Amino acid sequence: MPKKKIVALGLFVALLAAATGMVFAAKDTGLPAQAGCNLSRGKLDELKFVQENPDIDYVQRTTAELKIRKALLKEAAGCAIEEAAAIKSGLTKTEAREPEAESLKKQFLGRLEDALNYYELQKSKIEDLGLQGSRNFARELKEWRDGNYKPAAKLASNFIIWAQNQELLQSAQNRLDQIASTVSILKLVYNEDIQNLWRGADQNFNEARKANQEAKLNLRASLPDEALNSIKSSLTALAKTYGNLFDLFAGINKSLKP
Repeated sequence: MPKKKIVALGLFVALLAAATGMVFAAKDTGLPAQAGCNLSRGKLDELKFVQENPDIDYVQRTTAELKIRKALLKEAAGCAIEEAAAIKSGLTKTEAREPEAESLKKQFLGRLEDALNYYELQKSKIEDLGLQGSRNFARELKEWRDGNYKPAAKLASNFIIWAQNQELLQSAQNRLDQIASTVSILKLVYNEDIQNLWRGADQNFNEARKANQEAKLNLRASLPDEALNSIKSSLTALAKTYGNLFDLFAGINKSLKP
């Protein structure tokens, strides 16, 4: 098989993979891994066979190669549509607890809907492609995915995580309020051990809220990577807060023993 054809085959497959995200993974979408959506191994083997077989004349090779490429492109577009639809479904089910969050949700839903429409439109064009057109199509789809779809998908996925975290933050706030009331009622305000534990919980919770607010600002500014980092920081601080709360409960119980 000529070196130029090997390079062309490898590039075509690489472009399809990059254009569609054939295996949906948490690192790419921010969501739990979806069911695998891989290009047909059989079709890829067929493409390689057609390009390598010296007994196939030019016309037959071109016709067969174009048919296989079209099938792969349709499969790839279908994978892209499936992925975008899955994220859109998750976002639709996500509860927005405040007007600004609801506005962000609608914005991200709109971008995903635009992506779905784009993919559907591109899929409808595949049947009319020529051989060179199929190669250009894969390249252009990759460029559009990288520049348009991936940022939108990341923002939507990060918003889902951020929105779910609001319940955890509210729960921590409620527990802190309950403990503050308990400490006051039981006159443990001047207990140094309790106060140290309380200060730790309060400090970590404030850090969690600050990072949570930064995440919202990054989502609003369409900065998906920065938003995800802020979400992670918020969750880390929140985990420390819950650890502090556990220690506080234990400390309070210990102080009440005769």
